[in-house]
Amino acid sequence: MALFLLHVAAGAILLEPAAAIAVAVLAALLIFFLATLEKLGVLFHYHHVAVFGDFEPMDSWVFVLGLPLIYAFIIGCFTALLIFVANEMNRKRDAILALSKALAQRNERLTALDQKRLRTMAVVSHDLKSPIAAVLAYLAALKGGYLGEVTAQQREVVQKSILRLERLGDFIRDVLAWQTLETGELRQNLQPIDLAPILQQSVADYSETAQSRDITLLLDAPESLPLVLAAPMRMAQVFDNLISNAVKYTLSGGRVDVSAAPSADASTLQVRVCDTGVGMSDEEMSHLFEDFYRAPTVRAKFEGTGLGLSVAQQIVLAHRGEIDVTSQPGEGACFTVLLPLLR
Repeated sequence: MALFLLHVAAGAILLEPAAAIAVAVLAALLIFFLATLEKLGVLFHYHHVAVFGDFEPMDSWVFVLGLPLIYAFIIGCFTALLIFVANEMNRKRDAILALSKALAQRNERLTALDQKRLRTMAVVSHDLKSPIAAVLAYLAALKGGYLGEVTAQQREVVQKSILRLERLGDFIRDVLAWQTLETGELRQNLQPIDLAPILQQSVADYSETAQSRDITLLLDAPESLPLVLAAPMRMAQVFDNLISNAVKYTLSGGRVDVSAAPSADASTLQVRVCDTGVGMSDEEMSHLFEDFYRAPTVRAKFEGTGLGLSVAQQIVLAHRGEIDVTSQPGEGACFTVLLPLLR
């Protein structure tokens, strides 16, 4: 009866299915364990009292009543322990679920804010491009003498204004590319392309700037190259950034060489942009592709935002390619871009 009452009480306490299953499993294990002990003669069932003829009546009743109570006490202790463990597990589970829900809500808010930030950057950058293009066109007309005669001093001022606006345009383009890379839109614009025309255009775009600074800018590449799977505008941006930096950091009388050819095993296309500029140390190269990083040795001498190389690397990596640099202080730098060829 005591054992029955104990189990009724335990059943009333156990409200969780998992705990009820655990108690049932424990009870089965205890029954098997106690039956085994009885079989081995370690414990005696109270029905076995009859075989002991020399038992006194009081001793027999103590044996008959005491042994089930001991069993009930053992089972009760284990039951209480299981109830405690089950309650603790439920409490921790509820806490984890609450924390998970809070983190999910926080993540949704952060995602919404991040998307809003990216949209704002895209709108602002896009709206700035049109007026900059208009001003550049006006300055080009002014420099060319289409609006009247221009003195040498005025032409120099106009040229500086054009260069600054072009840098601003490059920065806006880098910001737009940054936004595109973060939203994953780049993969949607991939197509088989020949990089030869893109390299030719990039070199042509910076030839005038290089010539004005007495820098030799040459392209060594065939008229057509093996196809790669890429976004044309982003590839143009990569090589514009590399060539622009090479021209910027090369002193008057220096040289910038751009070359492109398939690798020896015909698995990748290798594009190199090498200059005879100021070069950089190993410490500077270790931070070169970080956002907005500019080497201390050139920060005061050359203008820039430090975003171009970071964007170039992200674009190349998004195309499953590689970009590397070798350099020595005072001996120039050489950037190598590897892109997988289209199979």
